[in-house]
Amino acid sequence: MTKSGWYLESHRHALASKGIETGHKVDMPMGAEAKPAPKPDFDSKKAELEQKLKDNLGNEYVDSIKADIKKIESGMPTTRGHYGEYMALLSKFPAQNRQALATMFVVLGADRQGVIDALKIVGGN
Repeated sequence: MTKSGWYLESHRHALASKGIETGHKVDMPMGAEAKPAPKPDFDSKKAELEQKLKDNLGNEYVDSIKADIKKIESGMPTTRGHYGEYMALLSKFPAQNRQALATMFVVLGADRQGVIDALKIVGGN
């Protein structure tokens, strides 16, 4: 349930009576418009990171992992975020590399929550 304006204002006054400042209202000048923050361009950042992975690891390796991720994501989820499949994929690699691999999976299109859940279960340093 949303608190009413009266409740919030009363609460602010109660805090002020104890000497606790809760902030000040700042009015915008007449004619000024609030400008929304620019949205980050995630697609170009993702493409840039994917290219860095290909440069460092090789096209075949990254394309192979990307194909595995695409296969997982296109299938029917049997666990939340496909974490079961990501758990199986991550467990093929040494524990010390799993955190970096999990990040790579997300960059390549894996479900973020599924990868996080899988990493919690298989353990990644």
